[in-house]
Amino acid sequence: MKQYLFVGDLHRDLKAALYAIQWAASIGAEILQVGDWGFLPDGLRLQDHTGALSEGLVRYGVRMRFIDGNHDNHPLLFTYSAGEDNVAPNLTYQPRGSLHIDEDGTRFVFLGGAPSIDKDDYVPGKGWFPEEEITVEQGWLAQSHGSADVLVTHDAPVLPPYSKPLPPSWEFTKRANHSREIIAIVTEALQPRILTHGHYHRPYEGRYKNTTIIGLGQNGLSLWKEMCFPWHA
Repeated sequence: MKQYLFVGDLHRDLKAALYAIQWAASIGAEILQVGDWGFLPDGLRLQDHTGALSEGLVRYGVRMRFIDGNHDNHPLLFTYSAGEDNVAPNLTYQPRGSLHIDEDGTRFVFLGGAPSIDKDDYVPGKGWFPEEEITVEQGWLAQSHGSADVLVTHDAPVLPPYSKPLPPSWEFTKRANHSREIIAIVTEALQPRILTHGHYHRPYEGRYKNTTIIGLGQNGLSLWKEMCFPWHA
């Protein structure tokens, strides 16, 4: 059975990313990262750390696939064509709605994106991008694959348990509900065994309909989850 290491929000933390790479190498796992990756320049942070990350992956013989969250440079990510190593050696961005069938036959569908509650703290195009939100068309593209063993998302189909109350904002609540609704519709259509996500920085396991939901933490806090497929709860 092939090993996978699902990694939560990294938020540009190269040290945490390299630690995850070393751990993945120790168990022979491929990394799948669930967004808010943050290593590309976003108009505020000009340094590009993808080279250092790729060097670490190559050095340890680990492959990483990642999706976009809400704190990523979406216009830049959207310029990468689908395909292996489309960002750098051993480093692959999975576009929204994309499908990857691994050599073991496991079907992964990817659907990044989510709304930012703190978008008003940023200038559009500098730290925040309107393309952060999932579109209905991207949801349709994800559904078009018919089925998935694993659905990798940034947002969740429902709020995680014990989520903190959000500040009252009709505008954000509307956007957040819409994002989760798209994820829920895609989940019901694809019927994955596993949905793993980030965004809420809250590690937990739950259920949505027939799918096991695995939420991941951020940086050093319950950053990852080891799984192998065929997966058993």
